[in-house]
Amino acid sequence: MENEITLGRRDVALATDVADVADRCDTAAAVDRKKRGLGMATMTENGPVTASKQEHADLAKVFALLALADFPRPNGAEGTAPGLALVGPDGQRVSVPPSVVRVLRQVVTQLVHGHSVSVVGTPRELTTQQAAELLHVSRPFLVEQLLEKGEIPFVMVGTHRRIALEDVLAYQRRRKAERKQALARLSQLSQEYGLYRE
Repeated sequence: MENEITLGRRDVALATDVADVADRCDTAAAVDRKKRGLGMATMTENGPVTASKQEHADLAKVFALLALADFPRPNGAEGTAPGLALVGPDGQRVSVPPSVVRVLRQVVTQLVHGHSVSVVGTPRELTTQQAAELLHVSRPFLVEQLLEKGEIPFVMVGTHRRIALEDVLAYQRRRKAERKQALARLSQLSQEYGLYRE
């Protein structure tokens, strides 16, 4: 059985520009919620969203639906989450792609826990400062220790270095795996030498 999220007529706007659709949906949903006397999610223009107390029951249902989505798939295979779709007022079904499910899970998890949420787009190509901030290191460390030593590939655009987001994320995953492996080895050694006591 498929899980559906049904959109009302006020929540769907037809436009050719995706950004226009998003803006219209936000406006239509806000007007509809106000007319029905529902607690509105607080939001400033492109700012954080906080769920109202009245929304928590619905958030729990959405959270449960997202938990049913079949992720992650074996061997990192991509695909559409089985059974998760949006249904428009005309009955048109649109499968929810895995990337959207991942974002929705993160957003809904934060809202369920009472946190405010902002979604910020990240460019595919980063400046050295942006990459340093993402990795939680200083810009000089990034340039001297990671870029110049070949740990992370980069390209020169004029006199400026640019780093692909995918390369920064790959380095981040690689370092996390190395830290996890080192910690496991340290734990194993401490047990072997009797340094670990329960």
